[in-house]
Amino acid sequence: MSCDPVLILQMQRMGDLILTFPLLLDLQKLWPEQPIWVVAEKEFFQPLMPFSPKVSFFPPSMLDDLSRRHFARVINLSFRPEAAMAMARLSAAQYLGAVKDDKGLHIHGFWQLYRHSLTQNNHHNTLHWADLNRLDLTERLATIPKKHRKLSCLKNRRLGLVLGASNTAKHPDLPFWISVTKALLREGYLPFFFGGVREKTLGEALAKAVQLPKANLAGKLSLTDVANWFTSLALCISPDTGPMHLADWLGVPVLNLSMGPVRAHETGPYTPGQYVLIPKMSCAGCWECPRQMRCKKKFKASAVVRTVKYFFAEQEHPSQARQPLPRLGLWLSTHSDGFYKLKALDQNLPNAQSDLDQLMRELFFAFYEPASMARLHAPCARLWQNFPVLATMLEKHLQIMLQKALQGFRKGHTAPHFLHHEPPALRLLAGFLEMYLQNSDSRREAWKTVLNRLSAFLEVILSAKN
Repeated sequence: MSCDPVLILQMQRMGDLILTFPLLLDLQKLWPEQPIWVVAEKEFFQPLMPFSPKVSFFPPSMLDDLSRRHFARVINLSFRPEAAMAMARLSAAQYLGAVKDDKGLHIHGFWQLYRHSLTQNNHHNTLHWADLNRLDLTERLATIPKKHRKLSCLKNRRLGLVLGASNTAKHPDLPFWISVTKALLREGYLPFFFGGVREKTLGEALAKAVQLPKANLAGKLSLTDVANWFTSLALCISPDTGPMHLADWLGVPVLNLSMGPVRAHETGPYTPGQYVLIPKMSCAGCWECPRQMRCKKKFKASAVVRTVKYFFAEQEHPSQARQPLPRLGLWLSTHSDGFYKLKALDQNLPNAQSDLDQLMRELFFAFYEPASMARLHAPCARLWQNFPVLATMLEKHLQIMLQKALQGFRKGHTAPHFLHHEPPALRLLAGFLEMYLQNSDSRREAWKTVLNRLSAFLEVILSAKN
């Protein structure tokens, strides 16, 4: 076996780097003789090194030096253009991810292509980033961080509030945090405020408003100190941000407030047993919001406090009674068949969005491995049983898509933009097929593949109808 290193390009932010850690553990199991090197921003990897898998980190400034040697494989997990251009200069036996050379931009790997097709088109995707990072290497091996809850922390009732995120649209404002903190204090909990330098002012204003000056740790701690604090907490309450993923990686219980342009199915806390509050909105999970962040208005302090109380009751006396929250859904992170899934804790009746989520998940696994297309029969049958109008619409528009694809194949279309105009239930599929054709330079073999997959999918839907 080659001892050439495996090189990972992960030049995104801290949370993305932490979500790469399960892949690094998988690589160590798959090819223990091959060193693992990671290119990441120094400001993110350096403070994470005490907590990360044992790999070698390099800043992007070292890419020229790295291009002088050969790698067993290089995996580009970044969306940044400079990462794709760097891939073209690297020598490797296998490439995964985006590569940009004089022939243009091409994406290597089925699941990396799928991941790129989710840009502003991720409605009904339920595959987590941490899983998508590794799926092109193997479907079978899954490294799942184990929960290391210290039940003794429940007695101190100390809670961490992570105030900010890289995008202001992804975190609550000061009035919300004031309301939550006051409500928690009334219930006997002891909150502490965390954040980076950018949240220093927010932390000071919050501490002043609730008269807890010593509770404000925002902008005062190193990441190592933050990690030590996290492990002493009973619960960490946080939007989707890097410190939330750090708490999750460390095995700290998390309550994720999933608001703004995020989708918890993709970037929620990865460890089993974590709680997630998600707005009951069909548009929740977009990349850019055209609706003035209406999702944030659904979060109320009372709902957060009720969830916190349920968390403590569940830890001390499992299977406590639970009541639905107004305008918010409570979900639990789980793992099934080696993959991350969110389980609704307050949803008992059939739900069209959940059924479509499951169908799309199974569909792309069947596209990846056509021999398993029969696995679609069960989710299609549930759709016909629970939502026949929706199933009829899918049948109709799949037939239209198939006709357009047949026309494109016969006429040799090179720009398959005709797939854009599909109903929301099929845009995830349409967006992927469009990118698949573009990535294959619209070759006839690619058109044949699209026709075969659409025909097989339609055949399953029709068979499940009866």
